[in-house]
Amino acid sequence: VRLVGGSSPQEGRIELCVQSSPGVTIWGSVCNAQYYGTAEVICRQLNYSRSGAVLYTITSFGPGQNPFVLDGVYCNGGESSLLSCSNNGYHSCHKGQESGV
Repeated sequence: VRLVGGSSPQEGRIELCVQSSPGVTIWGSVCNAQYYGTAEVICRQLNYSRSGAVLYTITSFGPGQNPFVLDGVYCNGGESSLLSCSNNGYHSCHKGQESGV
């Protein structure tokens, strides 16, 4: 997981690595993430402080250039990674619905 487009490394649009092989890394965006626990999980996964973590359901960090890979992510805050959270798979995400932290 990474955060892109923020003014510091601790904020930005949420992106997930969906494929990585020598010389090629493919990232995808997350849309319609829900609940503040999702921001806590992302911060934990990136080794950032979870204190004051905020989830932006419609990003303030600009549209992503990558395809959407997860819709409706919902974490309760105790999960070890974003992929452990419930989600709707990929449904009907549109540019401007990217989630951020």
